[in-house]
Amino acid sequence: MPFELVLLSGAAHLLTAAFAYACHTAVVLFDSSPTVAAIDSPFFRWDAFHFAHIADHGYVYEYEWAFFPGVPSVLRILSSSSGSDHLSFLFHALALLPISMFSALTLYELSSLVLGSPKLARLATLLSLLPSSPITLRLAPSPEGWYTCAAYRGMLHCARKEWLRAALWFMIAGSFRSNGIVLAGFILWGMLVEPFLLQKKISLANLWKSIPLVGMVFAPFIYHHCNAYLAFCLSADISAPEWCSRTIPSIYSYVQAKYWNVGLFKYWTLQQLPNFILPAPVLLILFSFSFWYLRNLCPDRRAVERRPSSPSSSNFLTLKLVPHVIHTCFMGVTLLVASHTQIALRLAASMPTIYWAAAWLHCHKPTHSLARLWVWWSFLWGSISIILWTAFLPPA
Repeated sequence: MPFELVLLSGAAHLLTAAFAYACHTAVVLFDSSPTVAAIDSPFFRWDAFHFAHIADHGYVYEYEWAFFPGVPSVLRILSSSSGSDHLSFLFHALALLPISMFSALTLYELSSLVLGSPKLARLATLLSLLPSSPITLRLAPSPEGWYTCAAYRGMLHCARKEWLRAALWFMIAGSFRSNGIVLAGFILWGMLVEPFLLQKKISLANLWKSIPLVGMVFAPFIYHHCNAYLAFCLSADISAPEWCSRTIPSIYSYVQAKYWNVGLFKYWTLQQLPNFILPAPVLLILFSFSFWYLRNLCPDRRAVERRPSSPSSSNFLTLKLVPHVIHTCFMGVTLLVASHTQIALRLAASMPTIYWAAAWLHCHKPTHSLARLWVWWSFLWGSISIILWTAFLPPA
């Protein structure tokens, strides 16, 4: 069964690439920047410009510090190996093929462990073949594919209570995206919060063990900020910018606010309404499932663990889902009120809850019709998003 899913994941990856290249030859570019850059690739769009520049020249401009070093590091390695920037983009897309297949296998293993049903795990993994941003997840020099794989592995090791391995994978995830620090919550939940709720006490041994593990998850974030502080705040060649004197001198929050206008409710303007409508299906299914779960979670753990022989909505009422739902709610609210909301389309794949929620639609009788609608929307929007990407049209 997992082998079949891995092959299907690889096939989906190759089909996405074929469709992207077909669109690249047929669609007229809205912006000619990729042709000016002389990199003829359907993947050279949007943030790829920034990642490519950082890979070639390091962090030169202040705004580039909004991007973490994971993808530039990969591109730099591929470019030095191939001797060509163009080939590095192609090799990056090829490198994401085994990453996509490994992610599918990991999602199946994680779903089997959390939901306790191989059938539901298979369904969730099949649904993951229709992500809401297939080109950034599978092909583009973007952090989503790498981050998703590392996040899934860390979550799987947390479910197995293998905390060191979980921290290592979360640390890798954190080198690709800033929100990787939030994944530390899975370690804290498993080592401290869950034992406290079940046993009404916290193990001092677990408390001390959790500190370096959480530190590992935070390490890429701290390292990135330390490098920025050394470059901007302690350099004799330039005057220290305003953010250096803040209580928490974070260049990340500073450049996000300055160059992308990121902040609480700053995106809530009439002209941004389309960017709320586009990710609405993703946010609705995440919030709907989370609300249903939190409202119906049985307080009796023994009752929760008595599962029926065939998959049903009760399979989703497991305590193992609690940290995932909390993570989903936190990320969902953040995306809604303090981010460019359309990036929910890109980030959704890194939360397995999106596919568990879609599987829940199939098993929950009142939502059977919505399950089919979700599959059709995923297919249609995924295809449209590839066309928009290759034409250099939003959403980014």
